[in-house]
Amino acid sequence: MTEKEKMLEQRMYDANYDKELLQERNWAKDLCYEYNQLRPSDEQGQKAVMRKLLGKTKENFAIMQPFWCDYGYNIEIGENFFANHNLVILDPAKVTFGDNVFIAPNCGFYTAGHPIDAERRNQGLEYAYPITVGDNVWIGGGVHVMPGVTIGSNVVIGGGSVVVKDIPDNSVAVGNPCKVIRAITEEDKKRCWDRDPYRFRRATEQDVLQVFALYEERVRWMDEKGLKQWNATDYLEVYPVAYYRKQAEMGNLFVLEKRTDQRIVGAVVLLSEDERWKEKKGEKAYYIHNLVTSVSAAGAGKQLFQELETMAVSEVKEYLRLDCAVDNPALNEYYESMGYEAAGHCQDGPYYGVRREKRLG
Repeated sequence: MTEKEKMLEQRMYDANYDKELLQERNWAKDLCYEYNQLRPSDEQGQKAVMRKLLGKTKENFAIMQPFWCDYGYNIEIGENFFANHNLVILDPAKVTFGDNVFIAPNCGFYTAGHPIDAERRNQGLEYAYPITVGDNVWIGGGVHVMPGVTIGSNVVIGGGSVVVKDIPDNSVAVGNPCKVIRAITEEDKKRCWDRDPYRFRRATEQDVLQVFALYEERVRWMDEKGLKQWNATDYLEVYPVAYYRKQAEMGNLFVLEKRTDQRIVGAVVLLSEDERWKEKKGEKAYYIHNLVTSVSAAGAGKQLFQELETMAVSEVKEYLRLDCAVDNPALNEYYESMGYEAAGHCQDGPYYGVRREKRLG
């Protein structure tokens, strides 16, 4: 039995010194070198080399340069196969990819393994177990797949994973060693992957003037719309720049900034206690104050509430609480729609408000 026959039958074989295997690897690596020197725009030339090198291809595929393999003839790729830069396939055993497989940069598929004991390893002996990847699979960046692994269909492997055991169909798996963390379900088809346009963070002292400008803008807007709220309660005098500077110093001021230009479009003061809720003192709650958004920032208010809720849940709070002027039915209706139920009233000088709370979890 030749060393190549041993290799293909998954037996121990001489990988380092067998002339037939050395010649075949040189032939494959010469083709890889030729492939890697082609212009990226030469798609026809690339496909011609790949069809010569690989054991089986279908009509549509793309492999970004550089690409390296050992033999080539043991690699089979399905329809719509795509591999990004720096793919390495060590293929003394079969490596089979189904249809619609996407592979991110810097990934490796290694069918070759070596004995644990140094004596046989130093003799150049190794083994090779096949790797199989099903249909509709996405392999994240920097993933390494070890000998003998089967990855099922409809699978996502998270970036940086080291896959040492089989991964079943319809699953998301990640880690070193790679493990299934959840199933892929019909709900995944409903998720929107558009990134939120704004970023939520704790404010710094440098943000304070920009934050105060939002309140000034909102008061002007109320005047223009004929609304009687902050502009009827001397809001800017009650909460001057010094107030927001102090809240920033205490870590209570948070902002929402636009990702594209870092412009602040929302702000809020978040407290752990509130005199307007003094009978609730000691409860696990955050109290929302001075919430404002730019009049031109569509969706900022909704995201600000989502961020506050996420933060409160992560800090094991049971309630989010706020208050709203009694004579502002539109805003009260909005808070009601967001899940903030009426919980009594409060008064502070000329201000008379409806207290509202949302139970979390």
